[in-house]
Amino acid sequence: SELAVELGQESVVLEVDCYNLKTSLKSTDGSRSSISGFWRDIMELSRSFSSFKCVCVRRKANSVAHPCARMVSPTERSCFWLDVIPDWLIGLAAGDCIHASD
Repeated sequence: SELAVELGQESVVLEVDCYNLKTSLKSTDGSRSSISGFWRDIMELSRSFSSFKCVCVRRKANSVAHPCARMVSPTERSCFWLDVIPDWLIGLAAGDCIHASD
């Protein structure tokens, strides 16, 4: 979502494979859930767009998230790429991307 803001996108569809997150985003009670940190971040970013929609997809359809999640471990809890996005991630994202013009 932050990249979409930087690119000046007006309409965003966020695909998640967590039904609880999708449900929380449709309510005002998300701040009380166990995923309240995600809920707050997404709600704040969603205000940057004229159109924002969150849809639930099967885990098979979320091919980028799982390789990214495998990059962290109990000792390395986060991973950042500031100026260069790894080729493996660009390839996964390109394969998973659905352009609005298609």
